[in-house]
Amino acid sequence: MVKKRYLIDTNTLATPSRQYYSFDLLPSFWKWLMPLIQNGTVVILDKVYNELKKGKDELASWLVDVPKDRVLSSRNAEILSVYQEILTYIQESPSYTDKALRAWAKEDTADPWLIAAAKVNGFELVTFEQSAGKIIMPSKNPKIPDIASSFQVNCISLFMMMRDEHFRI
Repeated sequence: MVKKRYLIDTNTLATPSRQYYSFDLLPSFWKWLMPLIQNGTVVILDKVYNELKKGKDELASWLVDVPKDRVLSSRNAEILSVYQEILTYIQESPSYTDKALRAWAKEDTADPWLIAAAKVNGFELVTFEQSAGKIIMPSKNPKIPDIASSFQVNCISLFMMMRDEHFRI
């Protein structure tokens, strides 16, 4: 059986650290997660890592223990190629506006890079974002699960990953 590997969206770390799994209330979550990152089961994309490091909070401090070789570089020809396909998809889709394309084409927008990296590496993409459902009017706000689905990338919630990896308090 092939072991699952997970790519983490920014909100999958930021939301728990600031709300229900804060470092003072549930340090066991963070102690459980770090070895999964260190052994490569959970992967952090450089764009997500850099965004989280800007926070200057407990989460940014926790990230110091993430080995640099466990931060996946988005500077990869295959990832770049799929990233370009994603932007082309948004541009050509009647479901999205030009504003959607401009938002996802910004250098610091991690979403398309996450989908591209997950596609290239066969990762499960872990995000709290939810599908927009059936889009009737062109949207200015693409959702990761909707675009990921078009590229055969599976999205799951943090809670599904925790179940898959047998997290226990």
